[in-house]
Amino acid sequence: ADAISALPPSYFKFSSLETLIDCLNEISSAATNLPFFYYHIPCLTGMDFDMAEFLRRACKRLPNLAGIKYSDTSIDGYQECLRFSQKRFNILFGYDEMLLSALAVGATGAVGSTYNFAGPLYNRIIKAFKQGDLAEAQNCQALAVDMIRENKKVILVDDVLFTGRTIRAALDAMQAFGRPQNVELAVLVERKYARELPIEATYVGKSINSVLSQKVKVEWESEASENKVWLLNDIKEL
Repeated sequence: ADAISALPPSYFKFSSLETLIDCLNEISSAATNLPFFYYHIPCLTGMDFDMAEFLRRACKRLPNLAGIKYSDTSIDGYQECLRFSQKRFNILFGYDEMLLSALAVGATGAVGSTYNFAGPLYNRIIKAFKQGDLAEAQNCQALAVDMIRENKKVILVDDVLFTGRTIRAALDAMQAFGRPQNVELAVLVERKYARELPIEATYVGKSINSVLSQKVKVEWESEASENKVWLLNDIKEL
Protein backbone atom coordinates (compact mmCIF):
# COMPACT_ATOMS: atom_id res chain seq x y z
CA ALA A 1 0.00 0.00 0.00
CA ASP A 2 1.08 3.59 -0.67
CA ALA A 3 -1.17 5.16 1.99
CA ILE A 4 -4.08 4.41 4.31
CA SER A 5 -7.34 6.22 5.00
CA ALA A 6 -10.20 5.89 7.46
CA LEU A 7 -13.74 7.00 8.18
CA PRO A 8 -15.06 7.39 11.72
CA PRO A 9 -17.63 4.84 12.93
CA SER A 10 -21.04 6.09 11.82
CA TYR A 11 -23.31 4.04 14.10
CA PHE A 12 -21.96 5.27 17.44
CA LYS A 13 -21.23 8.88 16.55
CA PHE A 14 -18.48 10.79 18.34
CA SER A 15 -19.47 13.89 20.29
CA SER A 16 -16.04 15.52 20.34
CA LEU A 17 -13.10 16.15 18.05
CA GLU A 18 -10.72 14.66 20.61
CA THR A 19 -12.59 11.34 20.54
CA LEU A 20 -12.31 11.30 16.74
CA ILE A 21 -8.57 11.89 16.96
CA ASP A 22 -8.25 9.14 19.59
CA CYS A 23 -9.93 6.74 17.16
CA LEU A 24 -7.76 7.76 14.22
CA ASN A 25 -4.65 7.48 16.34
CA GLU A 26 -5.43 3.81 16.98
CA ILE A 27 -5.79 3.22 13.24
CA SER A 28 -2.84 5.25 11.96
CA SER A 29 -0.44 3.93 14.61
CA ALA A 30 -0.82 0.45 13.14
CA ALA A 31 0.98 1.62 9.98
CA THR A 32 3.24 4.49 10.98
CA ASN A 33 5.39 4.09 7.85
CA LEU A 34 2.43 4.98 5.58
CA PRO A 35 0.83 8.39 5.00
CA PHE A 36 -2.59 8.63 6.65
CA PHE A 37 -5.58 10.49 5.19
CA TYR A 38 -8.77 11.24 7.13
CA TYR A 39 -11.91 10.78 5.02
CA HIS A 40 -14.28 13.65 5.86
CA ILE A 41 -17.76 12.90 4.46
CA PRO A 42 -20.35 14.20 6.97
CA CYS A 43 -23.36 13.43 4.77
CA LEU A 44 -22.66 9.72 5.35
CA THR A 45 -21.03 9.66 8.79
CA GLY A 46 -23.20 12.30 10.49
CA MET A 47 -20.09 13.87 12.04
CA ASP A 48 -19.29 17.37 10.83
CA PHE A 49 -16.35 18.69 12.81
CA ASP A 50 -14.33 21.78 11.88
CA MET A 51 -11.62 20.31 9.66
CA ALA A 52 -9.18 23.19 10.06
CA GLU A 53 -9.36 22.70 13.81
CA PHE A 54 -8.95 18.97 13.22
CA LEU A 55 -5.69 19.65 11.41
CA ARG A 56 -4.46 21.91 14.20
CA ARG A 57 -5.03 19.26 16.84
CA ALA A 58 -4.40 16.07 14.88
CA CYS A 59 -1.00 17.13 13.53
CA LYS A 60 0.29 17.01 17.14
CA ARG A 61 -0.94 13.46 17.72
CA LEU A 62 -0.89 11.74 14.33
CA PRO A 63 2.73 11.86 13.10
CA ASN A 64 1.89 10.27 9.74
CA LEU A 65 -1.11 12.48 9.01
CA ALA A 66 -0.77 13.41 5.32
CA GLY A 67 -4.08 15.16 4.66
CA ILE A 68 -7.83 14.94 4.27
CA LYS A 69 -10.20 13.73 1.62
CA TYR A 70 -12.69 16.59 1.99
CA SER A 71 -16.10 15.40 0.72
CA ASP A 72 -18.29 18.26 1.90
CA THR A 73 -20.11 21.21 0.32
CA SER A 74 -18.59 23.77 2.72
CA ILE A 75 -16.17 25.59 0.43
CA ASP A 76 -15.25 28.10 3.13
CA GLY A 77 -14.30 25.21 5.43
CA TYR A 78 -12.23 23.68 2.64
CA GLN A 79 -10.51 27.02 2.02
CA GLU A 80 -9.68 27.33 5.72
CA CYS A 81 -8.03 23.89 5.58
CA LEU A 82 -5.90 25.03 2.66
CA ARG A 83 -4.93 28.24 4.48
CA PHE A 84 -3.88 26.36 7.59
CA SER A 85 -2.14 23.62 5.66
CA GLN A 86 0.20 25.88 3.64
CA LYS A 87 1.02 22.79 1.51
CA ARG A 88 2.07 20.83 4.61
CA PHE A 89 -0.99 18.62 4.13
CA ASN A 90 -2.66 17.35 0.99
CA ILE A 91 -6.31 18.46 1.14
CA LEU A 92 -8.04 16.48 -1.59
CA PHE A 93 -11.46 17.73 -2.63
CA GLY A 94 -14.06 14.98 -2.89
CA TYR A 95 -17.39 16.52 -3.84
CA ASP A 96 -17.65 15.96 -7.59
CA GLU A 97 -20.49 18.43 -8.20
CA MET A 98 -18.37 21.32 -6.85
CA LEU A 99 -14.91 20.71 -8.29
CA LEU A 100 -14.85 24.11 -10.02
CA SER A 101 -15.67 25.88 -6.75
CA ALA A 102 -12.78 24.07 -5.05
CA LEU A 103 -10.38 25.03 -7.85
CA ALA A 104 -11.38 28.66 -7.38
CA VAL A 105 -10.21 28.65 -3.75
CA GLY A 106 -6.95 26.82 -4.46
CA ALA A 107 -7.56 23.07 -4.78
CA THR A 108 -4.66 21.21 -6.38
CA GLY A 109 -5.97 17.67 -6.02
CA ALA A 110 -9.30 15.86 -6.01
CA VAL A 111 -10.69 12.34 -5.58
CA GLY A 112 -14.19 11.55 -6.82
CA SER A 113 -16.33 8.50 -7.49
CA THR A 114 -17.54 9.68 -10.89
CA TYR A 115 -13.94 10.35 -11.94
CA ASN A 116 -13.73 6.57 -12.45
CA PHE A 117 -15.95 6.71 -15.53
CA ALA A 118 -16.02 10.43 -16.44
CA GLY A 119 -12.38 11.42 -15.98
CA PRO A 120 -12.10 13.28 -19.32
CA LEU A 121 -15.00 15.57 -18.34
CA TYR A 122 -13.33 16.59 -15.08
CA ASN A 123 -10.01 17.06 -16.85
CA ARG A 124 -11.80 19.49 -19.16
CA ILE A 125 -12.97 21.45 -16.11
CA ILE A 126 -9.44 21.64 -14.75
CA LYS A 127 -7.92 22.54 -18.13
CA ALA A 128 -10.50 25.27 -18.82
CA PHE A 129 -10.01 26.74 -15.33
CA LYS A 130 -6.23 26.86 -15.72
CA GLN A 131 -6.61 28.54 -19.13
CA GLY A 132 -8.98 31.15 -17.71
CA ASP A 133 -11.93 29.91 -19.79
CA LEU A 134 -14.52 30.21 -17.04
CA ALA A 135 -17.51 29.75 -19.38
CA GLU A 136 -16.18 26.38 -20.60
CA ALA A 137 -15.37 25.30 -17.04
CA GLN A 138 -18.88 26.25 -15.89
CA ASN A 139 -20.50 24.37 -18.77
CA CYS A 140 -18.49 21.24 -18.03
CA GLN A 141 -19.27 21.44 -14.32
CA ALA A 142 -22.99 21.82 -15.09
CA LEU A 143 -22.75 18.73 -17.30
CA ALA A 144 -21.17 16.82 -14.41
CA VAL A 145 -24.01 17.86 -12.10
CA ASP A 146 -26.61 16.75 -14.64
CA MET A 147 -24.81 13.43 -15.01
CA ILE A 148 -24.87 12.78 -11.27
CA ARG A 149 -28.54 13.58 -10.77
CA GLU A 150 -31.02 10.73 -10.89
CA ASN A 151 -33.21 9.70 -13.83
CA LYS A 152 -30.65 10.55 -16.50
CA LYS A 153 -29.75 8.55 -19.59
CA VAL A 154 -26.09 7.57 -19.30
CA ILE A 155 -23.82 6.24 -22.06
CA LEU A 156 -20.61 4.63 -20.83
CA VAL A 157 -17.73 4.63 -23.33
CA ASP A 158 -14.78 2.23 -23.29
CA ASP A 159 -12.12 1.39 -25.84
CA VAL A 160 -12.08 -2.41 -25.35
CA LEU A 161 -14.76 -4.59 -23.77
CA PHE A 162 -12.97 -7.67 -22.45
CA THR A 163 -13.94 -9.32 -19.15
CA GLY A 164 -16.56 -6.71 -18.26
CA ARG A 165 -15.02 -5.88 -14.88
CA THR A 166 -14.17 -2.28 -15.78
CA ILE A 167 -17.77 -1.60 -16.76
CA ARG A 168 -19.00 -3.29 -13.58
CA ALA A 169 -16.82 -0.91 -11.54
CA ALA A 170 -18.27 2.07 -13.43
CA LEU A 171 -21.82 0.88 -12.76
CA ASP A 172 -21.08 0.46 -9.06
CA ALA A 173 -19.61 3.98 -8.90
CA MET A 174 -22.69 5.49 -10.56
CA GLN A 175 -25.07 4.01 -8.01
CA ALA A 176 -23.39 6.04 -5.26
CA PHE A 177 -24.70 9.22 -6.87
CA GLY A 178 -28.23 8.22 -7.88
CA ARG A 179 -30.11 5.85 -10.12
CA PRO A 180 -29.97 6.65 -13.85
CA GLN A 181 -33.03 6.18 -16.02
CA ASN A 182 -31.10 3.79 -18.24
CA VAL A 183 -27.48 2.97 -19.06
CA GLU A 184 -26.02 2.15 -22.46
CA LEU A 185 -22.52 1.03 -23.34
CA ALA A 186 -20.51 2.05 -26.40
CA VAL A 187 -17.21 0.31 -27.13
CA LEU A 188 -14.67 0.60 -29.91
CA VAL A 189 -13.65 -3.06 -29.77
CA GLU A 190 -15.59 -6.00 -28.38
CA ARG A 191 -13.54 -9.09 -27.59
CA LYS A 192 -15.72 -12.17 -27.82
CA TYR A 193 -15.51 -15.31 -25.69
CA ALA A 194 -13.74 -13.64 -22.76
CA ARG A 195 -16.56 -12.18 -20.68
CA GLU A 196 -16.49 -12.94 -16.97
CA LEU A 197 -19.67 -10.95 -16.24
CA PRO A 198 -23.01 -10.78 -18.13
CA ILE A 199 -22.27 -7.39 -19.69
CA GLU A 200 -22.87 -6.62 -23.35
CA ALA A 201 -22.35 -3.41 -25.35
CA THR A 202 -25.21 -1.44 -26.88
CA TYR A 203 -22.99 0.06 -29.57
CA VAL A 204 -19.96 -1.76 -30.98
CA GLY A 205 -17.37 -0.45 -33.42
CA LYS A 206 -15.77 -3.82 -34.14
CA SER A 207 -16.27 -7.35 -32.78
CA ILE A 208 -13.23 -9.62 -32.90
CA ASN A 209 -12.58 -13.27 -32.13
CA SER A 210 -9.56 -13.55 -29.86
CA VAL A 211 -8.01 -15.92 -27.36
CA LEU A 212 -6.96 -15.01 -23.84
CA SER A 213 -3.26 -14.98 -24.73
CA GLN A 214 -3.77 -12.23 -27.32
CA LYS A 215 -3.73 -8.53 -26.46
CA VAL A 216 -5.61 -5.60 -27.96
CA LYS A 217 -3.77 -2.29 -28.23
CA VAL A 218 -5.63 0.92 -29.11
CA GLU A 219 -3.75 3.97 -30.39
CA TRP A 220 -5.46 7.36 -30.69
CA GLU A 221 -4.56 10.03 -33.19
CA SER A 222 -3.92 12.46 -30.33
CA GLU A 223 -1.15 10.17 -29.07
CA ALA A 224 0.06 8.55 -32.30
CA SER A 225 0.06 9.39 -36.01
CA GLU A 226 -3.43 7.97 -36.56
CA ASN A 227 -6.18 5.94 -34.93
CA LYS A 228 -5.23 2.24 -34.87
CA VAL A 229 -6.31 -1.01 -33.23
CA TRP A 230 -3.76 -3.82 -32.97
CA LEU A 231 -4.40 -7.49 -32.19
CA LEU A 232 -1.13 -8.86 -30.88
CA ASN A 233 -0.13 -12.47 -30.29
CA ASP A 234 2.94 -11.68 -28.20
CA ILE A 235 2.82 -9.33 -25.21
CA LYS A 236 6.36 -8.24 -26.11
CA GLU A 237 4.90 -6.46 -29.14
CA LEU A 238 3.09 -3.94 -26.88
